[in-house]
Amino acid sequence: MEVSNKSYIIPTLEKEVSFSTFDNDSYLVSQEKYNYEVNISKQTYQILNLVNGKNTLEGITIIFNSNNNLSITSEVVYQLLYNKLSKYGIITNKNVVVQPLSRASYLKLSTIIIPARIVNKTANLFTFLFNTFTLKAITLLTLVFSLIIGVNYYHLLKPFINDLSEVSFSFILPITFIGIFIHELGHAAAAKHYGINSRGIGFGFYLFSPVFFADVTKAWRLKPKQRVVIDLAGIYFELIYISFLLFIFLITKEVNFLLVSFILFVDIIYNLDPFLRTDGYWVVSDGLKIPNLRKQSLDKLKLFFKKMTTKSSIIFSKKDWFLVIYALASLSFIAVFVVGLLIWNSDSVLYFPINLYHFVKDILTGEMNDWSLENLTTITLPLVFYYLLISITYKSLKKKKNK
Repeated sequence: MEVSNKSYIIPTLEKEVSFSTFDNDSYLVSQEKYNYEVNISKQTYQILNLVNGKNTLEGITIIFNSNNNLSITSEVVYQLLYNKLSKYGIITNKNVVVQPLSRASYLKLSTIIIPARIVNKTANLFTFLFNTFTLKAITLLTLVFSLIIGVNYYHLLKPFINDLSEVSFSFILPITFIGIFIHELGHAAAAKHYGINSRGIGFGFYLFSPVFFADVTKAWRLKPKQRVVIDLAGIYFELIYISFLLFIFLITKEVNFLLVSFILFVDIIYNLDPFLRTDGYWVVSDGLKIPNLRKQSLDKLKLFFKKMTTKSSIIFSKKDWFLVIYALASLSFIAVFVVGLLIWNSDSVLYFPINLYHFVKDILTGEMNDWSLENLTTITLPLVFYYLLISITYKSLKKKKNK
């Protein structure tokens, strides 16, 4: 917006913009039309409250400075409103074309496969499972039941683990995919319990792996404890489904039901990882009221190293120290994975294209005799390694280009 005297501009809020409290130190701006949920500070919230279609930039600046005993300029307010917030469709700016938010940036090639109308109608049938007593009782019972059956019958899975030719993929894949869908339905049902509609269940790629997701972006408007329940709801529903499969196994003695239960239990453990963008990550983020956990932790780690090298007098709070430790643990997790893979299984990295070709060919021809869960890691682990390599390289080049 090119105006000779910015002080006399009268900013206006876009339609379908609403505000809600996020935590003690910040607020959430919701833009319904473009699907944005933007976390803002108290001071930004105060400024936006002064945007009423009548106050000029100068008037907003004067009132804000008077209320907060500050001396910011109209230029600072202009930059905030028109350069930072207008791109989210919060402030009207004819010179900016607002791009609607489709999906989270870490999900690639994502698309909705089950529309919101069907998901919300189905999710509404299961909201009763989130009554406090019901939730606790079922979680405890399903977890104990699954562990008891798993411990007592795990020995039956050894033939499958050592030889994938014994696995009936046509049997276990559909049942496994149903479990994954039920996981995502759990997130949607929990959101519905708290009055939030899902935008549908979709499919995309994360770390080169195909993933399903439930779009419950509006859950940011809820209280942290409610968001944590939504974060864990997928695992909760998955435990119920696993218990159901194990019950069928006990009746039929069909080991494939036990195998699917094992696969889904591994999926639960994976989803509890706090360093990847899985349910565990969001539990930490929401439970500690830290949006953009990864970015904030890395920024705090940089500040920590700056403090150490320059011997500055920056004071860290308990939250700051947690972010530093989290960033170090997250980076260490990646470093141990990469270094360990290069040292102990470097051949899988070097011969990954060949191994992938043979794996796909053997699946298509049904010749899985040479494959086991152990040597299947020659495909999965290098896949993650190359994703990290490409991702880090791309971000480094992009950062270098922007300088």
